[in-house]
Amino acid sequence: MALILYENPEWSHRLYQSKVVGKDLYKYRVKKWYFDKVYTEGIAVYTRKTGYEVTYQRIDRGVIERLGPSGLTAFIFKQGTHTVALQTGEISHYTAWMVYGMLGIRRTWRRVRRKLTTRMHARMYRAPRRILAMVI
Repeated sequence: MALILYENPEWSHRLYQSKVVGKDLYKYRVKKWYFDKVYTEGIAVYTRKTGYEVTYQRIDRGVIERLGPSGLTAFIFKQGTHTVALQTGEISHYTAWMVYGMLGIRRTWRRVRRKLTTRMHARMYRAPRRILAMVI
């Protein structure tokens, strides 16, 4: 209807000049239909509230803070208090911790080297068997 009245301006002028149709049409168009209120209260406020609760409170202040600055600081502080308890001031204790550390590094290196050599041998011996199986 709006397109028809826009295309033919004399029709819209005559329509508004008539007393019966003009007044009713004017009243219909002037009324507030509350589309803006429905949009604001139903969609915009809900979206804003959900965005605040989810992105800011749960993700930013929750996950990122715990994994980021606050969580890292708390972890370092806790580990520092445990390390302070290990420091007694006696050289024999420090020597023992160094020996334990060296033995742990040696044990870890042996395990890694054993796994690597086992994999290398397995690959070296698998290949000729496959080739022989294909030839025979």
